[in-house]
Amino acid sequence: MKEYMKLTHFKKSDTLVSLFVDSEGLKNEILLNNCLYSIAKQTHQVDLVVMYNNLTQDEISLLEGYLKNPILTISKKEDDQTINEKIELVGEEKLNFHLTNGDAVNFSQIFNRGFNYATQNEYEFYSIIEQEDALHIKWYDYSSTYFKENSTISISLPLIRNVINGMFNGIIGEAAWVEGLAEEAGVLDINLLLRYNIVNILGAVFKVESVKENSEQKEDGFYYPFKESFRLTHIYEFFLRMIYNDLKVQTIPRIGYELKMVGKPYFSETSSKVPQNISVLAPNLGGVPQNEIQFYVDLAKKEYFFDKDRNVIFKS
Repeated sequence: MKEYMKLTHFKKSDTLVSLFVDSEGLKNEILLNNCLYSIAKQTHQVDLVVMYNNLTQDEISLLEGYLKNPILTISKKEDDQTINEKIELVGEEKLNFHLTNGDAVNFSQIFNRGFNYATQNEYEFYSIIEQEDALHIKWYDYSSTYFKENSTISISLPLIRNVINGMFNGIIGEAAWVEGLAEEAGVLDINLLLRYNIVNILGAVFKVESVKENSEQKEDGFYYPFKESFRLTHIYEFFLRMIYNDLKVQTIPRIGYELKMVGKPYFSETSSKVPQNISVLAPNLGGVPQNEIQFYVDLAKKEYFFDKDRNVIFKS
């Protein structure tokens, strides 16, 4: 087992958050800084492992600067002009972060590497976020409280404020609270998920031991909660499998996460955000044909019975 995952003298929290940053994320300085600021301001302190791939040394230095001093930018209208107000961390506030080359090419690998940092360093909880997004500063506090009050919960989900190109577009995750949809109010069940693929993984908090017990452990000693052979629907299959294996997944009735869909002319597999137009994008821009999309939707509903990745591959 690789020793680089041992974070000596780093751990200060019971919760590890993972974040992947690429060169496109670095170009959007305001969104990335706002994301990092929201982590640093958490009322329940968390540790942060930041992974990257194929960054130049200058880009790595720029990212380190953001991590050491994230600055929140708030846009305000004054006299028909937009003014950006910048807010820095104060006093002892700072990010406790570990920056590393993630050596990951898709979201499944990013999740799995972050999860193994959590297992190797004996964290109780693990969470994953994305570089354009932001957290409510009390989200991990809310989650910690719910875990303490209900020991049967293995995964907690936030209500998500969905923003598309800067415009509010609704709340994600409230379906489990709709009367008549879930067997237990607020709790995802297998019948609900098989009818509707309504679950989002960003900001979710996972009880590490519970997920580890229901994940494949390979010869390298690492755990693989996500099946890396899935090109799409890996999140859907993961939640179907966890719930099938009797893990309790509860949506906490608090807005804890802001998911920002930023218009891009391509799809990057390092993100969990699949664009609605993915089937019409060119293959070199990450496009996936409709028949392959349907293949992975059907595959998720077949493979969640198996903890091991059986490496079923789409054949055109």
